[in-house]
Amino acid sequence: MKKIATILMLFVVIGLIVSCGKKITPEEEVRNYGKYFVEKVNANQLDSLKLTYPDIVKADSIMPIKSDTIIVAEIAPGQYDMMLAEGITLKVSRSDDGHISVIESKGLFAFPIDKVNIAKKTGMVRESMNDKEIIEIIEDSDYFEWLKNKYLSMVGYVIKVTPGKMNIVSVPNAEAIIGKMNLTINNLSDRQVSGEAYNIFYKSYECDGGSDDSAETFTITRKLNGIDLGPNENRIIKVSIPEAMKFYDFKIKPVDGKEELIKYQYEPTGKEYQEYLDSKK
Repeated sequence: MKKIATILMLFVVIGLIVSCGKKITPEEEVRNYGKYFVEKVNANQLDSLKLTYPDIVKADSIMPIKSDTIIVAEIAPGQYDMMLAEGITLKVSRSDDGHISVIESKGLFAFPIDKVNIAKKTGMVRESMNDKEIIEIIEDSDYFEWLKNKYLSMVGYVIKVTPGKMNIVSVPNAEAIIGKMNLTINNLSDRQVSGEAYNIFYKSYECDGGSDDSAETFTITRKLNGIDLGPNENRIIKVSIPEAMKFYDFKIKPVDGKEELIKYQYEPTGKEYQEYLDSKK
């Protein structure tokens, strides 16, 4: 079976020298190989490409290729750059006897999007890297653990609530009180935050307004709607509750599905990977 596959491959990569009785150029041979490569990738027949591109076995998955035109450019004697589709390129070598092999690919291997984005932003992955270099370097799980512990664990929200002084005001001509407090709501970020993205929860310690002998006290968990805040803006919310004697346990909570809108967003400097390498010396 291997012998048959090899013979078929020879027909593909070498035997395409003559077409309709005419000799074709090396560039056309390379382009024909590119068409064959795209066909096998899209048919998920990667085993057929191992002979000419051994490193393809390193890929966990391959990007689908939608291509109408394959562009070939000779960059050195016997070496060609080939664009299979936008963002997907091969660097190939063609020997004097017509054998074509892939030196490297870019944009062909499919990577976990979130992981590779972080790797790019922190200097781990550079634009000049090919697919093989990327897949080998992002397997360094120690780096991502280091990054998580040092930077990505910066949890918390950009909205901060600061309670003011509690004031208890007597109601004239009535045996009643009103608890009042000003809350300062801070946007600690340099981006706009919508009040629809979060709520403010707190607890109030209250009595039922009865006489001193019959009054009962209880705790209620209350909610305030968030307010729109501009970049680094502070605003005041006034809280006023009849029979409240204490306000406490203030917390910012995101509305369901809105957490990312009020979460700290760490902006990498691009030097994190070098810092990690330096820490290992």
